[in-house]
Amino acid sequence: TSKRRPWEFVAVVHGFPHKTAALQFEWHWQHPGKSRTLRDVGGRQLQRRTGARAKLDILRTLLSQPPFSAHGLGIRFPREDLHAIANGSGSSRGGSGGG
Repeated sequence: TSKRRPWEFVAVVHGFPHKTAALQFEWHWQHPGKSRTLRDVGGRQLQRRTGARAKLDILRTLLSQPPFSAHGLGIRFPREDLHAIANGSGSSRGGSGGG
């Protein structure tokens, strides 16, 4: 894990029915290539990508799959540019993200 630092905080997912569900979600988000939930929707390809955009793509895919799609989870973003990327309207160019 020390090779992949510093970590970038991209989102807070909330509304899990219990701690175990939250931990399971976290594992699937961190290991999309090993996840049975993401296997049929390109988990291995998702894992090969890096950066905030890749993590948000994994998040979007994971939230659309059972059992997580049934939890009614909420998402909070620390920055507006991450919110725009998560909604598919973010620019692929770098920028200050001011606002």
